[in-house]
Amino acid sequence: MRPGAVPRGWATAPLGDLCLFNPKHSPDLPDALSVSFVPMASIDDQSGRISSTTTVSLREVWSGFTHFADGDVIFAKITPSMENGKCAVVRNLLNGLGCGSTEFFVLRPLGGILPEYLHFYLRQRSFRRNAAVSMTGAVGQQRVPRTFLENTEIPVAPLSEQKRIIAQLATSKARADNASRMIEGARTRLVAYRRTLISTGIRGVLPGRQDRGQSDSSAKHLVDELRIRRREAWALAGRAESEYIEPPASPKPSDGHIRLMGPSSASWGRTTLEALTDPTRGISYGIVQTGDPDPTGIPTVRGGDVKGFRIDTESLKRVTPSIEERYGRTRLRGREVLITIRGTVGGVAVAGPGLIGSNVSREVAVIPLLEGVVPEYIAYLLGSPAAQDILNEQVKGVAQSGINLSDLKQFPVPLPPSDAQRQIVAAIRSGLHRADRFESHCDSLLQQMENLREALASAAYRGELTLQSDSEASGHTVVERARAEKEQAMKEIKSVRRRPRGVSSSDEPEPAPTPPVGAEEKTRRDVPVGYLRSLLDARQLSAITALELYRLSGMSIDEFYKQLASELGDMALRESKQKGHVEVCDAT
Repeated sequence: MRPGAVPRGWATAPLGDLCLFNPKHSPDLPDALSVSFVPMASIDDQSGRISSTTTVSLREVWSGFTHFADGDVIFAKITPSMENGKCAVVRNLLNGLGCGSTEFFVLRPLGGILPEYLHFYLRQRSFRRNAAVSMTGAVGQQRVPRTFLENTEIPVAPLSEQKRIIAQLATSKARADNASRMIEGARTRLVAYRRTLISTGIRGVLPGRQDRGQSDSSAKHLVDELRIRRREAWALAGRAESEYIEPPASPKPSDGHIRLMGPSSASWGRTTLEALTDPTRGISYGIVQTGDPDPTGIPTVRGGDVKGFRIDTESLKRVTPSIEERYGRTRLRGREVLITIRGTVGGVAVAGPGLIGSNVSREVAVIPLLEGVVPEYIAYLLGSPAAQDILNEQVKGVAQSGINLSDLKQFPVPLPPSDAQRQIVAAIRSGLHRADRFESHCDSLLQQMENLREALASAAYRGELTLQSDSEASGHTVVERARAEKEQAMKEIKSVRRRPRGVSSSDEPEPAPTPPVGAEEKTRRDVPVGYLRSLLDARQLSAITALELYRLSGMSIDEFYKQLASELGDMALRESKQKGHVEVCDAT
């Protein structure tokens, strides 16, 4: 932050001066103490709060996890959690203590820096952008370095000013969050609207659709006409008539037909998906092994490219022509319906003119329809809730789950006359367009809410939201107090580090503990070489906790750890794989 960029009475200081980073719990705490555990997934990146915790014993999480207490601020350091805003003030922990993911930085504010004041600052989008620039490490595992946080200078307001800023930001956040929930609620209702629109549409139940002038036989006539067109397509391709296989003229009534048809579609034809397709191409899946990407190759639609009745053409993989040329049946000519049949099953879209000459991968089946069948009608039919249920029931396999082509060919199709198909498509398309526009408006409002939150936070940390009284203690006082507290805290931490887990300050002899019967108190001057090892050998022990060994030794705490370090260095003893234990070096 630039000098002079803060109001009169404020100060600036690096976070390293204002906070303890990654503090540890006291080693005096009992192993069985219950504490809260907070995984990364428990941080709500929208609200900046902890959504849930689990209860564990301190023994389970002492090693390999971060430690924190009520009033600390936890900040995700790994991508994409950091960019998403996973940062929270820790409150209401069991026994006031918690442990969590090693991907958290823990900041313990000092000297009158309020946790919420720090939390709102770290959650700013501008701060997270700068933190992202500082990240190091491999792609997908990048992390914010600790030095970035420690060296980041922040504006430090007087304590009462901090409280006013927190109140202002909390109030504005609550209002923005309430508005955002209302907008998200509208988006959720849009999902239900789209499902209902498509579901009623493919059943012929649409307001304003008029088909009373059509006879009940017109739809059945279309089914018969499509049978003739299939045979003609086969003959025009020069195929032998003896090799032609006719789909069932009138498939058996099925549960699928019943689920897909409504009162208005009772007079429609009943057929199967295969009966609507060009027999020279059939329903087929695409390229089995697409190979390495070829910048000059053939665009190929994969499963992930098909979603929301659209095909994402921005990221199509290009396949080497020598591989693609073996899959002529699935080379797109336009008007085909594409459906995903492997992985995420049921994504549907129509191949438009822009995809002519492209191909598909094996996760996608191509349905080449005959003239007289409106491709968008079949796409909406397959994408309807009832059809999706049927498709999911037909999924087979575990490691390579998907739909068999034989089942897809027999998929039930209620088929209205061509004019009715076009009316249904027009009505559904119009409704979906309105829904898309409304959703775009919702997205715009949500972005405005985010921009408002960011602008308010930025103004707050420039001192523009509140008025400071001349009688208030300055931010410089807060900074100096924080530095003094940190200096004292670091001294205490160094003292604690000389005393390992399992040995508390109360264990230090004042006076020295009573030595075991037959032993006399040892001092550094008369301790024999391998003394601690000899205590284990005399008791036929291969391992022991450091605390128990200390009590057996009859030594002061400082002399004990000097002796222990000496015997560890001489390889008389070694640290055990069991936490808090030492063992003789020849122990197995």
